[in-house]
Amino acid sequence: MVYQRNAIVSALVISALFGASITYSPIASADKGAECAIWLCLPTGFGSGCSAAKRAFKYRIKHFKPPLPSFASCLVKGGGGNTGLADDFTSKEGFAAYIPTHDICSQYEYVGHGRERSKYCVSHKTIPARYVMDTRCVQKRQGKRGKGPSQPTGCVETVRYVQVLTNGLVTGETTFF
Repeated sequence: MVYQRNAIVSALVISALFGASITYSPIASADKGAECAIWLCLPTGFGSGCSAAKRAFKYRIKHFKPPLPSFASCLVKGGGGNTGLADDFTSKEGFAAYIPTHDICSQYEYVGHGRERSKYCVSHKTIPARYVMDTRCVQKRQGKRGKGPSQPTGCVETVRYVQVLTNGLVTGETTFF
């Protein structure tokens, strides 16, 4: 299912870029080509044939560059009649709070009477891992050195993310790093 969705996203992005290439020609540089391939490979999770783009992505992050080069830098004006792109390709990056998979109690049972009454969890529910976009994980401090609850609740770290957008809509998967 994920493979099929990634294939569809790849086909859509490639079709859009091919349509833009009628007016524009890709830059010939191999390094620039690998960096520009990030635009195609990032939404599909760096699948088959994207190893050079993945290396370029990691290099850019390691050297404190933006995760993606500007889309315009990946195109050179050609000799076609139409000078505008049919689609608008942009990216969005930011921070996200990561909340790992965890269990919560979904059903309690009470035992005893009055002040002797105790509450016990008899059934658990697993909550899948998730990211809270555009939010940083903040550990609240209790006492002099103790750690308190985190905000958002359950987060353990702050990560970065990047998305490719076509005409303002997210294309493919969000990449967290």
